[in-house]
Amino acid sequence: MSVLFSILFGFCLFGLVACLYMAVRNQAVYNYRVKVLSTDMDKYERLPSYNTMMYKFWVWPMSRFDKQAQAQQPQNVKLVK
Repeated sequence: MSVLFSILFGFCLFGLVACLYMAVRNQAVYNYRVKVLSTDMDKYERLPSYNTMMYKFWVWPMSRFDKQAQAQQPQNVKLVK
């Protein structure tokens, strides 16, 4: 009985840690996207979707998504001001 309780407790603890991590991740992705939106609309449009940023949980420094957005920027387009 004690072994079963320990295994069940371990699963519950893992689930709790995973939920807390995803809550922190959700807030971080939201804050980053709002920051980029308030500074540069073109860069915001090149960012991956919210779900992609949310579920790629192994990409923690959000600035790594900037590098992907920079790579998508067309180089031969002349901007008119």
